[in-house]
Amino acid sequence: MRIAIVRNKLEQTLATDDWFTRSNGNGKAEHSGLHKTAELDVRAEIEFIRASLAEAGHDAVTFTAGDTAGLCAFLAKHRPELVFNCCDSFIGKAALEMNVAALYELFHIPYTGSPALTLGLLLDKPLAKAVLAAHGINTPAYVVIERAQDLVAAGRLGFPLIVKPAAEDASIGIDDGAVVHNESALAKRVRFVWREFKQPALVEEFIAGREFSASVLAVSPSEFAVLAIGEIAYDRLPPGRPPILGYDAKWDPDASFTQAMAARCPAEIDDKTVGKIRKVVLDVAKKVGLRDYGRVDLRIRESDQTVFVLEVNPNPDLNNECVFMQAARASGRTNESTICEIAARAIERYQDPANIVELPAGVKHERRPHPTKAPTRAHSRAKGRRRASPPPLREELLDVQLPGQVLSIRR
Repeated sequence: MRIAIVRNKLEQTLATDDWFTRSNGNGKAEHSGLHKTAELDVRAEIEFIRASLAEAGHDAVTFTAGDTAGLCAFLAKHRPELVFNCCDSFIGKAALEMNVAALYELFHIPYTGSPALTLGLLLDKPLAKAVLAAHGINTPAYVVIERAQDLVAAGRLGFPLIVKPAAEDASIGIDDGAVVHNESALAKRVRFVWREFKQPALVEEFIAGREFSASVLAVSPSEFAVLAIGEIAYDRLPPGRPPILGYDAKWDPDASFTQAMAARCPAEIDDKTVGKIRKVVLDVAKKVGLRDYGRVDLRIRESDQTVFVLEVNPNPDLNNECVFMQAARASGRTNESTICEIAARAIERYQDPANIVELPAGVKHERRPHPTKAPTRAHSRAKGRRRASPPPLREELLDVQLPGQVLSIRR
């Protein structure tokens, strides 16, 4: 199968990340070393995905999406049979992540991971929290402070609080200064979010307790398995720092505290706690519409053992040291087999022959691909070409079943 691994142009995103140097207490004059490390990590991840798919027999290529015209031209020219979607932003904007997935849909190209609606929902943290709360799923108490809005709404929350941009991911906007313990620090941090990110500030109660990450992997187009549960432990955190996994911990290998130091998988927890976490995570995955794979971050409040969902991550990182891959390996999988499982679930979803929908008055329709076959590689070599030409847009037969008759429409 022809699979295109599509990623965003990382330097466009990193160019906006200098907020970290301007945040209080970080003390870094420049961030170029971190930018270079992040770019190298992403390149290694993409090449690993490509090699894993190629080893499984797929014709896998990579493409870096730098602008809309270039991405459209690539999709129109090469017509991949599946896109392995690795875009978590576009032209430097996380808010456009969902638009890339929507573009695949407009081109009628199957792709891995969550759909556009889910990506947009989960990037909007307050909206995601509202959806979870509507389904009875606990998230930390919160308020959203719009630009230039009075902070009085935050008065109903109890300190300590954590302040985040309302619509960013990858811990962008989160460092030691994000945890505040009084009104003065709260006002300062909210103004920082307004200034640096030009968006509302999400203010949440900080949940004291153990932190866990639960990764999910689809075992069928409609069913998830919860992989080995991991813990984010803070016993190696330098004294005086808040127990959070901030931006530098995730992305700077030279930081004094890193994700590699914090992640423990599998977590040392009893069966009852595992059951509680699994139940919540599977419920979350269903309610927000995760597909193929994802990760849910949680805390269990130490005072009463209540499980709180901190964040839901669609299409999480797939590099060797990430939390998701640690969970996959602890569940008996290899990195390579996990990549192939993700692709296989997407392929199964789009090739499901039971795609029949009930219509009024006893009318049903079924979509099925036209049986015309693309030229094989052997045929292409016989013609003297280096590789098969991309096949044209596939025709599709639409069988409309009326009482006593079937009408076949080619389109």
